[in-house]
Amino acid sequence: MKPFLKNLKSEDGVVLAMIMVFFLFMTIVGSTLLSMASQEIMFSRHEIQKTQSYFNAESGLNIALWRINQGVDSDASFSSSSISVEVDTINLTLTANGVTGTYSTSLSWGLKEDYVFDHTISFGTVLDTSHFTLTSGAAADISQFDVLPAIDLPYYLSIADYVYYSDQVFSSVLPEGIHFINGHINANNGTELNGTLIATTGIKFVGIVTIIAQQVPDTNIYYPALISYDSTLVEDNEVSGVPSLTILGAIYSNGFISFAGSTLSGPIIAPEVELKSGVIIDDLGYPEYYNTPPGFEPTEGQDLVKFFKIGSWRRLN
Repeated sequence: MKPFLKNLKSEDGVVLAMIMVFFLFMTIVGSTLLSMASQEIMFSRHEIQKTQSYFNAESGLNIALWRINQGVDSDASFSSSSISVEVDTINLTLTANGVTGTYSTSLSWGLKEDYVFDHTISFGTVLDTSHFTLTSGAAADISQFDVLPAIDLPYYLSIADYVYYSDQVFSSVLPEGIHFINGHINANNGTELNGTLIATTGIKFVGIVTIIAQQVPDTNIYYPALISYDSTLVEDNEVSGVPSLTILGAIYSNGFISFAGSTLSGPIIAPEVELKSGVIIDDLGYPEYYNTPPGFEPTEGQDLVKFFKIGSWRRLN
């Protein structure tokens, strides 16, 4: 009997030891799992903060764009507990820094000014386009501007290839280049020009007429095809054309533009624009017409609308 009790006591010691080892093992496993869970929570928190800092920076860019278009350009710079934005008014860029916890994200976005040559039609006060057709366009939209740019007429006079000091009637192929007419132009059937027509008191087209704008040397920018400008704003300062008129290039007038049955390519800019039945606007693969030509700058002090430039977004960190 005594040996049995002795063996039983011996086995009790082994069981106790095994139980202690088991609990030690479970304690180690539990501590490891708790540590892993804690690290996972911390990792998730960091990822959330990292993502939130990005969204804060992106939000800052959008707020800055709204501020810049509601006031002056410098209004785009601001800061809060989670966002700071700086504007470079020279290079037109916004840089935003979003902060969440220990994380920060910086984003930069280039801005573009909304200018009259960016649109198919830019008008000031009157627009009638109830009958025209827009088949394509590098900037296929219409926009109204409170202020349209003035042309630097002395600049165009200085670079003109041909200068006329009275009203002119054309009905044949003209030599290439810029034709500056101090007066009115009647461009009749048979008129063709690779270049620019400039008139100080209006232009009228009748019959088959073709005007094709030329490139500014060493650039991808084109001079306008037509310019009608009169600093005194006389009533007949207009550009008008009937069927069989083809104009490839920008058309600018500080008076009135009216076309019917014409094929046009390039922006149309005037305070009053009328496009009658049969007008077709097609960029014909020449988006360069929508680049601002020399001699046209925003009116001094004009604060143009800004928008984000496609392809200019950068993540700094």
